[in-house]
Amino acid sequence: MLGVDVGDVLSRRDTDSKDVLDTADPGAYAFLVLYITKNVAEGAEPALCVVTRTNAASWLTNNLQQESFVVRFIRAFGLFDMGMPEANMKICKYREDKGPLARELGCTIFIDNQLLCLLAVHQELPDCLLIQYSNTGEFDSFTKEVGETVPDSFYERLRYCQDWRMITREVVGLQFSEEEWKQLCKVGPPTAPHDADAVNYLTKMAALKRPATDAVNQSPAMAAHQPRVTTIKPVPKAKARRGQASPGGMILLKPSATISNKAIAKSSAKAQPQPEPQAQAEPKVVPPKP
Repeated sequence: MLGVDVGDVLSRRDTDSKDVLDTADPGAYAFLVLYITKNVAEGAEPALCVVTRTNAASWLTNNLQQESFVVRFIRAFGLFDMGMPEANMKICKYREDKGPLARELGCTIFIDNQLLCLLAVHQELPDCLLIQYSNTGEFDSFTKEVGETVPDSFYERLRYCQDWRMITREVVGLQFSEEEWKQLCKVGPPTAPHDADAVNYLTKMAALKRPATDAVNQSPAMAAHQPRVTTIKPVPKAKARRGQASPGGMILLKPSATISNKAIAKSSAKAQPQPEPQAQAEPKVVPPKP
């Protein structure tokens, strides 16, 4: 089960647009459609949930006259339309509430932009893979007091990333070149609305990219709930604390009050993507016009 946050993860706050879909983070839609496609292809229901936080912690706002922004965003994003049950969307008020909700939903992977939220999930689900994602270019860090109490097991399960293409490779098992990914990001939000044409195009691209040997020696239902992160390997604890690029291109980092954005940027610069193998010519699938 993949759990994902909304604010500063699926959506961006650095826009003045009042259109819900204009706030969508480029690449997030493609990643989630490809993830859902993988689940369905393996005979399972979409193993996806949204756990997000608002000040009111309510599905409705404006005196119960309107759905809250996060609900309208997920609805317009097409997740309910693609099979995610409404019961799999949880809204809480406090960061620490995300842990029990993630446990209730059975998350095995959780993506959030805030370390305190990821720590809350780890306290409830020690084996859950944690991905700190930022679409702002900045990663938060623990205060010194909190950082001194965080167990090493948390950092062993933590990755951080700023690229949905990389997350798609690690979680879904599909690898796209930068040019291919740019093309995928032109389909669906924020460039165009969610619709059947967008889903069909991304589904065809997933079928073309799926390796013939990409089989998990488990039942389809079990495979859908098993994190697939074969190219990410934990690094020695000392290196993880300083910030060390993993073989998959994501970065293992132990944030602290003394790690600056400059240090993070320097660590990110070292994480050069691995050379991609020359692919044979593949059938072209024409994307729908926005």
